[in-house]
Amino acid sequence: MNEVKSFARAGERAGAAVGGGVQTARKHAKTARKNAKRARKKLAKQMPERTAELAKNARKAQIALAGKAGQAQEVLTEYWNPTLDLLAERWGVAQDVLADRLLDARRELAVRLDPAPVKRRRRWPWLLMLLLAVGGAAAAVLLTRRPQETEPEPFLPPRSREPGSRDSDPNGTWGSPTANGAVSAERPSASTD
Repeated sequence: MNEVKSFARAGERAGAAVGGGVQTARKHAKTARKNAKRARKKLAKQMPERTAELAKNARKAQIALAGKAGQAQEVLTEYWNPTLDLLAERWGVAQDVLADRLLDARRELAVRLDPAPVKRRRRWPWLLMLLLAVGGAAAAVLLTRRPQETEPEPFLPPRSREPGSRDSDPNGTWGSPTANGAVSAERPSASTD
């Protein structure tokens, strides 16, 4: 039971603290409302005076600025017109110089990117000479492979020729199957009795 009593006392103390805090907050809020009301009344009384004073100061500053602006404009026009003329003149010169330099730079860049074509030598005469040389070499090789010509044998009449040679056979039977000693050139028949 001691625990129940201690929890009850703690709850009472917490409730008293919260209640006291709420009462204090209400008192301070009431005091703050009163102070705000007094400040509004005071500002409302001072407002027209402050506004008139600020307006008067603003008018004085505006007049002073207008005078300074007029003076500044006079000084500016006094220096501006000659400066503007000089600037226009120099701008024209700068444009001419820039155009010349830009043209030079373009030419230099073009030369760097695509150099001037080198004069080409004609190669077709060399190729023609090479082709003729190869043709001559091929002809020389073919001519050296060709059998050498021999002198033809003199024509001998049939009487003076050697016996047993092809030219000495007056009947023309040299080289035929019957001239080799074969009896007949006929085939034996397939049907024999």
